[in-house]
Amino acid sequence: MNDSPLLNRELLPHNTCFGCGLDNPAGLHIEIRRDPAEGALSGRFVPTSRMDGFPGITHGGLVYTALDCFSTWVATLLGPNREAGWILRSATTTYHRPAPVGRPLTLVGRIREQAGPWDPLVVHTEARLEDGVVCVEADFKVVPLTQEKLAAVGGLREIPDNWKFFLSGGE
Repeated sequence: MNDSPLLNRELLPHNTCFGCGLDNPAGLHIEIRRDPAEGALSGRFVPTSRMDGFPGITHGGLVYTALDCFSTWVATLLGPNREAGWILRSATTTYHRPAPVGRPLTLVGRIREQAGPWDPLVVHTEARLEDGVVCVEADFKVVPLTQEKLAAVGGLREIPDNWKFFLSGGE
């Protein structure tokens, strides 16, 4: 993993998302960074023994959850519309091998297909072991929403301030 700053700490402070929220004590605590070598975003999380399905194997749904959360970061930071809130429409997932509990997983994501700034796009993601072996890969079709529509979908009157900051480009 590179030593670049944690984007989720800088761009989305006080985040309690189950996947990327560093302020969620029960969450996955995915660390998200830019990966210039890959031309992508990278993430990292370490599955704990509370996250196993079969003893010693990380529950596949939690790896999927990590990739799902991560895909919206990829869409936001690498996609054509920095002001959109990206949400999942559909996904295709392939499990290649189990992800052991206690071993860090590196997430890598890049845009696979895109059109205009308000069109859906496809993000390709992978969860890899330290040696680069791919455990899980997934393609997520995500759709952009205005902040007002995102608030409505979430049942909120308005987007929280930390999300306004994030969707404004961190300014």
